[in-house]
Amino acid sequence: MTQILSHPTGGIEKEYWVTVDQNFDNSVLMQFLRGVRIPEGNARAKYVCRASARRACIVLEQGLKRQVRQMFQCLGLRVRKLVRVRIGSLWGGIWNPGLEIPG
Repeated sequence: MTQILSHPTGGIEKEYWVTVDQNFDNSVLMQFLRGVRIPEGNARAKYVCRASARRACIVLEQGLKRQVRQMFQCLGLRVRKLVRVRIGSLWGGIWNPGLEIPG
């Protein structure tokens, strides 16, 4: 089951809450939707949402190695905290399904 949920070819959505080291603007999130080049290949987010000046929600389908951290690093930002809150329809951590993004 782990292989099915985590392998990049599965197309299973993974949702992350990310906190970075400095403020960023919406152009960073727009670039994630267009795609950025990381060592593993072209990385693209399915959905992004700004939660605050330093926080974002990102939904991926690819699941490349260290994808979220490397996407932010490509744009000059360092991830301070990264929490995966959902894989497919499975929710974990402190978030509940349907919880609205603060901010």
